[in-house]
Amino acid sequence: MSWENLQVSFYRNHFDTTGEAVTLRDVLYCKFYTGLDAIVEMRSLDPALPDYDKRKKSLKDTLPLFSPSALLATREQGKIEIISRTGLVQFDFDNCYEYDIDELKQAIFALPFVAWVGLSCSGNGIYALVMIAEPDRQRAYVMHCFEIFKQYGLPVDTSKGRNAHDLRYISYDSRPLWRDNPEPLRIKHFKAQERPQNKPVSNGQQFAGSRNALVKKAMNEISAAQVGQRWATIQKWSYTLGGLQDKELLNMIEQAITANPAFDNMEAKYMKCAADCFNAGTGKPLPQSTPIHPKS
Repeated sequence: MSWENLQVSFYRNHFDTTGEAVTLRDVLYCKFYTGLDAIVEMRSLDPALPDYDKRKKSLKDTLPLFSPSALLATREQGKIEIISRTGLVQFDFDNCYEYDIDELKQAIFALPFVAWVGLSCSGNGIYALVMIAEPDRQRAYVMHCFEIFKQYGLPVDTSKGRNAHDLRYISYDSRPLWRDNPEPLRIKHFKAQERPQNKPVSNGQQFAGSRNALVKKAMNEISAAQVGQRWATIQKWSYTLGGLQDKELLNMIEQAITANPAFDNMEAKYMKCAADCFNAGTGKPLPQSTPIHPKS
């Protein structure tokens, strides 16, 4: 069966948690008409306008959404139920102002496992639907591909695509690229997740030990943070570790956020919070001669 005939969930808006079962063919070739006026208006906006982001968001909020990777019984928070998987994963390449959009589409489509490449709803980026050989390992496949795309300098959005219930807005492209029978991507050797190494300090073994313990505790709490405690956790530890004045620690915080499913689809928001608090913390360096005990 062609991937275009696979069923996914189609939602009227963000508040719709049940949706309806439709084929990908319906979504890509028909359903976009329900939001075409908003898409056209969004693409006519001047990115230089001071309220561009606000106006774009307002228009996007009116658009229907769909779940490229699965047909869902419900997407209600805490009760997500998958009926079936499509074997497709989505990749977003946003704000491609420095690229020729058509050339970028062709470059992505040259990969044999790409089923579809088209414009994003804003028209400033593209998205691709990729067929993978092991749908149950979606997160591992997507994380691996993120690293590969970044190595090639492609502006991939790492906040979307890892989960079967991740949604995307409907869009329209008069010149999409698609293939009927993509060759499923099969990854035999996944790129290992390397742990950043702490930089050595020259203030003696006592501080090195307390520093390492502090960093370990911070990473553990960020990795375990749940809804309701995410903001406070990121603020506290980003500010505290900023006092160590080691920029590599901010990378570790961002990796911990990315690895924690509780931050899914909100990584950009919390990474900005982390960066702001970390930078503020660098102005309050921690003493390096005594063990460090951050306040709870």
